[in-house]
Amino acid sequence: MLPALTDELGEASPETMVLLATTVAEVGARVEEVERRLGLEVVTFKRPRDDDIRGALSNCIDVIVAGVQPPTPGRWGEDLQDGWQFHSILEEDPIDVLSIDIFPDTPECVPDGGSWEKFTATVRAEVTLDGFAFKADVYVENRVRLDVQDADWNNHYMHVWEYHDADLTFRLTLDEDGTAVEECWLEKAVERLHPDDHHAGDG
Repeated sequence: MLPALTDELGEASPETMVLLATTVAEVGARVEEVERRLGLEVVTFKRPRDDDIRGALSNCIDVIVAGVQPPTPGRWGEDLQDGWQFHSILEEDPIDVLSIDIFPDTPECVPDGGSWEKFTATVRAEVTLDGFAFKADVYVENRVRLDVQDADWNNHYMHVWEYHDADLTFRLTLDEDGTAVEECWLEKAVERLHPDDHHAGDG
């Protein structure tokens, strides 16, 4: 029945292209066939080189830490879905990111849905936060690594730097040609658990 209808449609409209598919895999193959017949260019997004990924992460960190101009008009910087998932004694406002130092291992990259057009890169890093904490919290806290910059900022606060060993997940997008990173932003920052600290990430 279906082949007959296909032949009939082809006779009635010679310009119509009819392709049949019975599985999801066949659908993809048929789409590629249509693109080939129409002379459309099929862009295959491949995993970028580690150097290119690291370069994009470095650019993103420069945007976050130093406020530099992003390298492309796309999305860069920090867009944390759940905030800094760190055990911290800093008051929320203001908190500045003083530095992000990535450990020298290869980023762990995962494509979205099998395509490298969009993907995530997770790295280990030390994040240094700059902010203010109540003096009492500084004196009693023993789970946070910090340096006091000003012990007598005012009657209540100290100015401190806080250090966090963290896993950072960046989200990246390639350009339409799949040849360069067009966007890169920090999506998730989770403190790494240490054997002697089972409460890291309490916020």
